[in-house]
Amino acid sequence: MRFLKIITIGLALSGSSSLMAMDKDIQYNPKQDLPLSPYKNFMASENTMLRPLFPEDYKALCPIYTNAEVVKYFGPGIPLTIEEIKKQALARAQRNDCQKSLAYHWAILAHGGIAGSVSIFHPHDQEERTEIFYCISPAFGGRGLATAASRLVIEFVGGPFIATVHPKNKASMAILERKLGFKRDLNRQNVEKYGTVRDYFLLNEKE
Repeated sequence: MRFLKIITIGLALSGSSSLMAMDKDIQYNPKQDLPLSPYKNFMASENTMLRPLFPEDYKALCPIYTNAEVVKYFGPGIPLTIEEIKKQALARAQRNDCQKSLAYHWAILAHGGIAGSVSIFHPHDQEERTEIFYCISPAFGGRGLATAASRLVIEFVGGPFIATVHPKNKASMAILERKLGFKRDLNRQNVEKYGTVRDYFLLNEKE
């Protein structure tokens, strides 16, 4: 799996005497930053940034997982309690630190705060593709953040991918098919999965 391990952002400040006086002999070693979780597997596009999910991010995910209209498309469709969301965020953050974890989870950072999360699940249950899953807080909807975040993950992980969607979640289907290039798996529609039924969509590796 090809993750972007570190990104260094340079800021040019015109007329800054402190930068002008910086010791040219000081050498920056990016390896020193690798243990810093915010910069490990960090990704960025023009309007979206992804960093590993932290336990404290549960606060930003509460508007998603406590909202009955949103979670009706997730798993069995039952809203979670704040304590359940807290435990879920902790478990996902801990998996991010496991080298052999079957999953990885990012927080989606946008203007205004944490907009949601995007996750991958490595091939499992005899599935030969990496599964991708995203969720966006209602306050951040309509800004293309699910699309942007998914594109970042798809670009760096490589694929091939699979995604499953509740048959009534037309908005998510539109993202997969029209924005990300997934194709409907006609052999797997209305399949019982995650305590409900799901339609399958596939995306092959880039040639």
